[in-house]
Amino acid sequence: MKSIKFWICSLISILSIMPVTCSAFTAPSSGDTGYEIYEFVTTTIMDGAIGITICIALIAFAGFWIARSNIWGALACFVAAVLFYSAEDIALSIGVLF
Repeated sequence: MKSIKFWICSLISILSIMPVTCSAFTAPSSGDTGYEIYEFVTTTIMDGAIGITICIALIAFAGFWIARSNIWGALACFVAAVLFYSAEDIALSIGVLF
């Protein structure tokens, strides 16, 4: 038992002193391989009518869960709608450039 505690404490110590590196992803430029996929996802789906429809459907589904007295399901749907609507802003705030 002491051996397991020793190895766990050693692992935590090693992980806590390791240097943490952070790198941001950049949006692909016009000639890159993934540019068409990136443009489709950000412009057509997230910022377009599809994204708004997904958010409205999630809010409607949250209303359905409220009608069935399931507050946690409604809360999960509402949080998912807010996160989907503000995904680009969240990505920008954590360093991912859209």
